[in-house]
Amino acid sequence: MERAGEVYAFHPLMLKQLTSAIKRTRKKDIKDAFKSKLIDEEEPQKILHTSFSLLNKDEKHVATTVSVLRSAFSFETAKGLLGDMDEDHIWQVLCGLRQLGFVFYDEKSKQFDFHPIMRSFLYDSLTTRDQVHEQAAQYFRALPKVEKVIRLEDLAPVIELYYHLIAQGSLTKRGIYSATG
Repeated sequence: MERAGEVYAFHPLMLKQLTSAIKRTRKKDIKDAFKSKLIDEEEPQKILHTSFSLLNKDEKHVATTVSVLRSAFSFETAKGLLGDMDEDHIWQVLCGLRQLGFVFYDEKSKQFDFHPIMRSFLYDSLTTRDQVHEQAAQYFRALPKVEKVIRLEDLAPVIELYYHLIAQGSLTKRGIYSATG
């Protein structure tokens, strides 16, 4: 166990991904993970690719889709981006991703979030970036406008909207909406 920890510099995210991968591949233990090269001592970051490859289609879809969000997000926001999926199924997938170490969930604020390394990795794995940014822009555009900004959190939906509009190329250099906005 100590040797595996050293491979990943005892980084909690990497160790969580390793344990999830071991469970999903039915390896017996750490020794078996070394034997089968599940633990790559030359390229330890491969555990992210390995654990991602062990996700099912829906888990990959949910994880990569919500990775376009810049910060913590609510279940309502996830539903807004994943409108093609059943609400209960989205919840089950997010809970499964939480158990596997792909997302965090804060019970107090009822917000999901990513470790920055995981968010970046999942975003890089997203193959439908333009489409997802468009869905996100539509979602944030449809939210009710805050009448009076009091807290920084009041601006979060507007900032998120502009981020997605920029990512999909819908804002001109002057900062105004293009014909599609």
